[in-house]
Amino acid sequence: MKPLAQRRWRVLAALVLGAGLLCAGAVFVQAPGFAPRVLPDLGPALPGAGRALSRASRIVIETPALTYGLDRTETGWGLDVRQGYPVDPSRMLALTEGLVALTWERAMTRDPGKFERLGVADPRLGGDGARLTLLDREGKELAGLIVGVREGVTYVRDPGADQSWQVRGGLPPLRSPALWLRLDVIDRQASDIASVTVSPEGEEAYDIQAAQGGFVLDTQ
Repeated sequence: MKPLAQRRWRVLAALVLGAGLLCAGAVFVQAPGFAPRVLPDLGPALPGAGRALSRASRIVIETPALTYGLDRTETGWGLDVRQGYPVDPSRMLALTEGLVALTWERAMTRDPGKFERLGVADPRLGGDGARLTLLDREGKELAGLIVGVREGVTYVRDPGADQSWQVRGGLPPLRSPALWLRLDVIDRQASDIASVTVSPEGEEAYDIQAAQGGFVLDTQ
């Protein structure tokens, strides 16, 4: 066989062999038991969040440090660890819009040993996540998520599942009850106030009186 013909034969043989390997690879990948996991279409991270929020009478937030609740009242929402002190409506709006808007972005780990890295380990089991639960007026659970934030990225996990997810969107900070408080409850100027009585829990009450340039403690 002439050299040119030999080279052509070798090229043809290599092409045939390569095509055979590709076909074998395709068959192997698609074989039962080896199919790659198909991720769901991007959708809400908390399906039915809007309906659950409309029915919720209480929202419980559990963190490693403390547990507190937001309770629906006739005039809005109140913070239970502050004797029902009004919650800032803008915070509730951010929570509502955030829960409805959260969507899957990509699947993360299913390994419980790695949940801490994403902040989605269950605080009920000693984990570092923030667990948010929506309850109806009878105390029945409507929906729930464990939320973690790492370097500005939000991760979530269904408390009853091992799959964790990176999501698009975000929620207001959940770990500090003080951030929920409405601080403009009394719509009055300082000049309108003559005195204020402060009654700390478990301590003696005291008065603060208006004075020139501000307020002073009433020592009488």
